[in-house]
Amino acid sequence: MTHKDRVREAKSKLRKYYSMTKEIEEYRENVMRQSRVASETGIHDKRPGDPTARAAVRLADPPEHIKSYMAWVDAINDAMLELHYIDQVEQRERGMEYVALRLFGMDGRSRRRIFQLTSSVNISESAISKWVRQISEIVIFHAAKRGLI
Repeated sequence: MTHKDRVREAKSKLRKYYSMTKEIEEYRENVMRQSRVASETGIHDKRPGDPTARAAVRLADPPEHIKSYMAWVDAINDAMLELHYIDQVEQRERGMEYVALRLFGMDGRSRRRIFQLTSSVNISESAISKWVRQISEIVIFHAAKRGLI
């Protein structure tokens, strides 16, 4: 995998962050709901055993795509913590963390374009472009630590 491929993958996962977190949340809620219904109604499926234990096993060993999403979300969360720390050290109120949230739509809001962020962050487009490269590198670093890239 080339460096360009890694950057492309990191940016793709940043754009999908919100949907990945939602899918993980829905999976967990679905598992818990099925367990609750079986426990409350006394209606069990044909499998013997405790529905709560089955739910615990399903939560501990989710499907592969959910495992992948969880690993990417953890890597991105670690990267966001690092960006927050960098912004704190450099005393920026709206810095790289804000740009990542808004540019990639990680908070569920609509994504912004670079030129739309220049006025809210008060820096040039070239500086934001540089930040985007740094954000991508930080995400790649945390993904590589987890063996995702």
